[in-house]
Amino acid sequence: MPKPDVNSVDSIGGRAVFVRIFVRFYARLFKDPVMLQLFNETPEVRPPEEHGELLAAFLLEKIGHSAKPTYTELRGDGKGHGVGVAHTRASQCPMRPRNHQGRGFTFDQGHAWLGNLHHACGEMGVPDFFRDLLLQWLAVFLKSYAPFIDAHQEGNDPGRTCERRQIEGIGHQKEDSETRADQAFRALVLQIN
Repeated sequence: MPKPDVNSVDSIGGRAVFVRIFVRFYARLFKDPVMLQLFNETPEVRPPEEHGELLAAFLLEKIGHSAKPTYTELRGDGKGHGVGVAHTRASQCPMRPRNHQGRGFTFDQGHAWLGNLHHACGEMGVPDFFRDLLLQWLAVFLKSYAPFIDAHQEGNDPGRTCERRQIEGIGHQKEDSETRADQAFRALVLQIN
């Protein structure tokens, strides 16, 4: 599976830029009604800067990048509550529709996660080669959260007040052509089913 490596991360500006991508990503997630229902912590309790640094450090460790502080060091200093705990809390979040609490994530949430990351990379001026590599790598990781729920088939509105994937500026724009994030998630869904 192709994934970012130490050299590709360093080519975009190293740990500092990688962290800023994920800070921007979390700032977007906190504005996205589809994703907001997964957070039982407000941005005031755990701001995008903290979420972003934790996720970025976690991913940097996964690719073997040793820039400080590492995820292990951040966790050792009492920051965050761990990826597993975070995802369990998200699946059980009381802001989710009742029939989704304690279950998997929805297809729309997977799409929104990748879409917001795609747009965060664009807003940060990340080169296409790195953005695509990062999205493809993380789309594969999303498989571990299968099976996904089809909220529309179950008759639920997944937090949207507009037509599906039509919220401007939030990573769900769907016009005549699909974004790379749409394509990556669609390919992921086909692999899972």
